[in-house]
Amino acid sequence: MDLHDTRESLDVSRANISGSRFDDVNLSNSLLSNVNLSTIKVVKANLSRFQVDDATMANSWFHNVNLSASKIESANLSAVAIVNCLYAGMTIEGIPVTDLLDAYHAAGGEGAAE
Repeated sequence: MDLHDTRESLDVSRANISGSRFDDVNLSNSLLSNVNLSTIKVVKANLSRFQVDDATMANSWFHNVNLSASKIESANLSAVAIVNCLYAGMTIEGIPVTDLLDAYHAAGGEGAAE
């Protein structure tokens, strides 16, 4: 099925649309519920105010993203790696991450300034 240069609302239920491609599409105010989005790739997208609830995101990759003023709550972050990021204003359990990193480096932790 092809939809081009149109404004339609779709109601898709119990369907397999794997392999579909969406380009230059406005999906604002949409709801995706009980969906398999494994191996999906989102590029050049505005996901502001995006909400994820009760989801598995294991082995996911976030690159060149702006998560400022976002909140991660009740999440399993075991084995998560955060590298080459801006930490200003970021907190973990209310403690500024920059303070945690400074204390770690001052105690001679890995990557401490010599």
